[in-house]
Amino acid sequence: VEIMPFGTIIGKRLPEKSPLPLVLIITLLLGIGVTFAEPAIGALKVAGQNVVVEQAAYLYVLLNDWSGILVLVIGFSVGLAAVIGTLRFLYGWSLKPFIYGSLAPVLALTLYGASDPDLTNVLGLAWDAGAVTTGPVTVPLKIAIGIALSHATGFAEGFGILALASAYPVLNILLLGLYVKYKQKALEVRA
Repeated sequence: VEIMPFGTIIGKRLPEKSPLPLVLIITLLLGIGVTFAEPAIGALKVAGQNVVVEQAAYLYVLLNDWSGILVLVIGFSVGLAAVIGTLRFLYGWSLKPFIYGSLAPVLALTLYGASDPDLTNVLGLAWDAGAVTTGPVTVPLKIAIGIALSHATGFAEGFGILALASAYPVLNILLLGLYVKYKQKALEVRA
């Protein structure tokens, strides 16, 4: 199945024929949907079976007990990036503030995670989650939508959605890792 023509049709016709809220909802759902369709997402559950809980407790919890939420967070991150990218095209916003605004917290959380022995194993998962968004389903669709939107809006910068779609999952998986750690610690204190 050819994905590029599908993305081109969506990027070109959807903004012309639909109100903005509907365009953004469809964009969000497409971002989530393409993430679930990525072959690498299926590998997460297999990888979770190979993690030894005593060696990487929070990684184990994320890949096993929280695997559904993990995939949903990755998908939502890609969908959010697609929505922001769409708004960027429609309103002619510059890409730079979005890149800087996402990379600063990603790098800060990465440094924090690297200094926390409990979270060091989660770092690789977070950064790999960003790489999942460069798979064979996401890339053609997002590029086609970006090109079509840039032609439809006359906005010359047709790219940037993939950069955001790679950064947001990293950020949100690092935040999820922190949440899981503190939730697990709270459960241990109560026990």
